[in-house]
Amino acid sequence: MMADHDLVSDDLATGLKELTRTLVAACDIEQAWDEVAAIAARMVPEQSMTGVTLRIGGHVRLVAASDKTVARIEEAQHRSGCGPGLEALDTAAPVSVPDIGAERRWAECRAEMLAEGIRSLHCEPLITDGAPTVALNFYSKTPYAFDHRARQLITIIAAVVAAVVAAATAAARQAELSEQLRAALASRSVIDQALGIIMGRERCTRSGAVAILRDVSQRRNTKLAVVAVEVIRSCTGADPEDLHFNEPGRSPVPPGKRTGSQHPR
Repeated sequence: MMADHDLVSDDLATGLKELTRTLVAACDIEQAWDEVAAIAARMVPEQSMTGVTLRIGGHVRLVAASDKTVARIEEAQHRSGCGPGLEALDTAAPVSVPDIGAERRWAECRAEMLAEGIRSLHCEPLITDGAPTVALNFYSKTPYAFDHRARQLITIIAAVVAAVVAAATAAARQAELSEQLRAALASRSVIDQALGIIMGRERCTRSGAVAILRDVSQRRNTKLAVVAVEVIRSCTGADPEDLHFNEPGRSPVPPGKRTGSQHPR
């Protein structure tokens, strides 16, 4: 017979795998929060309900709720400008209330919680980029629902979610930077080709060719790279050759296997 702690460990492992898979598979992290809230609510005992609050640039909003009751409670916090979820974000520390009936903080949203039958809660901030930007807020209609073991479980859930979100955010930033660099290199190459053509045509120096290209760009109110493409096209009768940049871990693109033009149009 399997011990209870083994069953708990199996349930925890299954839940964490589900959370990780959901976040990794999401094209946009924000689209995954509803499922994250539902999974997290199932992982924590005492029929808990979960809300996810996101803060960006001082603006706080509810991005997911496992239950309509939670949505109303979270909105009450946002209206009043105070509450356990907001406090968790402000202090970057967990906020736990074993019995809402005995709590004296957050008068407006506390009244909303009691009216909705909420008796205990635990709010856990997610630290990404060194600051709390997300709060996982757990609510229960049972007093003292979030004991030491439940709070430990929530801490583990929050740590895993924060790590995956941070990794996904970093990957997205890296992809954006790589694309910006790719575009900049392609643009520079096209401009260099155009300058060579102008220098040959006008028998001028590179600085003179730059002045000519800039003058046309300013008069037309058109990007320099776009004018450069037109110069190349007027000379060769074709668009500039596609540029290919090999990224670490990727094989070079074979000739004839181009994936599309990299120069700006």
